[in-house]
Amino acid sequence: MNVRAAIENGLEFAQAAEQFSADSSSFNKGGDIGWFHQGQLLPELEKRMQEMAIGELSQPIQTIYGYHLIKLLGKRPSHQVPFIEINKEKLKNKLIKKQSDTRTEKLLANLRQAANIRIIPYKTNEE
Repeated sequence: MNVRAAIENGLEFAQAAEQFSADSSSFNKGGDIGWFHQGQLLPELEKRMQEMAIGELSQPIQTIYGYHLIKLLGKRPSHQVPFIEINKEKLKNKLIKKQSDTRTEKLLANLRQAANIRIIPYKTNEE
């Protein structure tokens, strides 16, 4: 089914997302992924979003995760968040997770490099 054509013919974007989307984090929210800062989405999606007008429905965009349709509902100008407004606990948890992920990846890379893996052919009694 051509989902984009269905939306253009009157199917609500939210209904289309609920019926056809495979994105478990957004289909139950009508496809709404919320606000994003530049650099947070896949480059293919960001590039297309920067070219879009508010209210516009994109052509299908292919990424490594599949095909995406975007309906741009708004844009906000970039601005510097004052330090007083930053959620320090959320920032702390984000930095701890980032450091933990980095250490985990480094540990796994070292383990893979040091691993001595041999593949031994399996012989059956019939051989």
